[in-house]
Amino acid sequence: MRAAIVTGASGGIGAAIARRLAGIGVAAVLGYSVDEAAAVALPA
Repeated sequence: MRAAIVTGASGGIGAAIARRLAGIGVAAVLGYSVDEAAAVALPA
């Protein structure tokens, strides 16, 4: 199992990285400080 921590996951580059990691099966812990709804909406 591969895992990653992604900061800034609610938008921009962080969200793109989170989507990419989810697409290749990496479990990710997402960090955000502004937009909870956007971070929660990302694929698990």
